Amino acid sequence: MIRKVTSADDGEYRVTSIPAGNYEVTITAAGFKTEVRGGVGVTVGADVALNFSMVVGAVTEKVEVTGEVAQVDTTSSAMGGFVNATTIRELPLNGRDWLS
Repeated sequence: MIRKVTSADDGEYRVTSIPAGNYEVTITAAGFKTEVRGGVGVTVGADVALNFSMVVGAVTEKVEVTGEVAQVDTTSSAMGGFVNATTIRELPLNGRDWLS
């Protein structure tokens, strides 16, 4: 799947409604080097921030960065996670009735 977005005047961009998975992000602009960042993991409900520094150069020059992006949301102090149905069923109830 390929998504193309254009940044705002301040350089901020946002890609919304993409399925969870690993992605490769490529940025290009006339008069600047193309930069590619691979291994960008996106999870459900996550905001992933990627900052690029545009380097002056020919568009044919390419800078490739590889590595994993930490899945820590630095924009929020909220904690979250996913719990599947099996885990819920196996929770200890300590004598409580799960129906009440």
